[in-house]
Amino acid sequence: SAMPARVFGRTSQGDSNRLYRIEVSGISLPRYPRVRRSNKEFIVLYEQLNSTLQYINKIGGKVASITIA
Repeated sequence: SAMPARVFGRTSQGDSNRLYRIEVSGISLPRYPRVRRSNKEFIVLYEQLNSTLQYINKIGGKVASITIA
């Protein structure tokens, strides 16, 4: 029998070379007034996904979506 190409929603090989687009809203800009918000987009490798999500959380952003770039 053949091994499935997808395991728990991820491809079993090649994920580490993919780029992911993270769309973020709700980041406070460091200028006055602090009520202004901006939308930002991060494009990162799979290995950087976790650390980037932690950074977004630290700066107060809210992840709108994560897609394969």
